[in-house]
Amino acid sequence: MKSIARAVLALPLVLLVACGPQPQSPSAPAQAPAAPAAPAAAAAAPAPPTPVKVWFEGSYEDGLAQARASNKLVFVDFWTTWCGYCKKLDKVTFSQPAVQAELSKMVSMSIDAESKAGAPIAQKFHVTGYPALLVLDGNGKEIGRIAGFLEPEPFLKRLEAIRARAAR
Repeated sequence: MKSIARAVLALPLVLLVACGPQPQSPSAPAQAPAAPAAPAAAAAAPAPPTPVKVWFEGSYEDGLAQARASNKLVFVDFWTTWCGYCKKLDKVTFSQPAVQAELSKMVSMSIDAESKAGAPIAQKFHVTGYPALLVLDGNGKEIGRIAGFLEPEPFLKRLEAIRARAAR
């Protein structure tokens, strides 16, 4: 048993010596460490796309007024801090450039459904599950609703169908 304990205690020392810096031979000239070469792919990689300003920064009422003034629809994302699918929607779907481009064509609002300002709005639309995604006209009339998480492609198809319904 003592020999196993000694082996376990000696192992870190052996690894330190074996993996530590290697001494140079006395006859070898000292050399400065070479600078790491930049990968060619990194230099040629295109810059990431500039994010599109998607989310309206103002009150719900101000967003409706903006939509009326610009003749746009309103997109409302109702979320909560504890909702895992809300966070996944942000990370997976809303982060995609194609989704951002579509949302930027509307007055898009992100509303915490449990906040002091957001709770009455969520109640007005009878939101009981999250995420709840609503498309409204400029007067606040609901045109369509998407319940729950969707990947980018299905989300865009559902949004397109709702917008087409609004255009009739």
